[in-house]
Amino acid sequence: GLLEDPLLSADASPREPVTVPWRKFACVGAMGFAQEFGWSVQEAVIIPHFTQRLGIPEQWVSFVWIFNPCFGVFLQPYLGVTLDRFSSPYGRCRPFLALFAGLATAATAVMFAGEGLGGPFPGLATVLLVVAAFAVRDGSLDIMNIPARVLVGDIAEPLDDDDVYQTGHAVFSGTCSLGRLTAFLAGLFPPQGVLSFAWLVPHPSPYSTLMLLSVAGP
Repeated sequence: GLLEDPLLSADASPREPVTVPWRKFACVGAMGFAQEFGWSVQEAVIIPHFTQRLGIPEQWVSFVWIFNPCFGVFLQPYLGVTLDRFSSPYGRCRPFLALFAGLATAATAVMFAGEGLGGPFPGLATVLLVVAAFAVRDGSLDIMNIPARVLVGDIAEPLDDDDVYQTGHAVFSGTCSLGRLTAFLAGLFPPQGVLSFAWLVPHPSPYSTLMLLSVAGP
């Protein structure tokens, strides 16, 4: 007689449908939205902040962008290896997300404090302080992408479904894009006249107001 195909004769029971953890993906996506919002606002206003508020010559301002790539080329691979070996009661990603979010927020506060200490004519020490704070903020917001992406994979891994994994990353990427778009719209309509932060920023301006709003990013 004909040989039976083992694939056809196997007892293949239909697989139960997998429920996509939308709430968890939305929470991670909210982090991506906030991180990208803070990063995009920073990109939009940091050059005017340095040149107009701190008086740094324009030919030197472009050098502030080299800090993140220089440090990131070493820190990002190291962080990836560390995440593979790290464990805690809160998971392997959440402590690093909290760490880098805290660093970015603290660095933003130092940027405002440095501007206030320097007054209208900041000295070299103040400029160096603000530039160092910017480097910490820029690097922290960038590196946050690594544990956030890994967290998406950790959420999807127990479900063992490629569609869920891809859906999680699609949600994260979409919310990141939405955060960047929101930041650009905020730049078109500076909320300086609506929100007053004079108690924190010595000389409120559209730039300083948007930078303060970007603290919500991390």
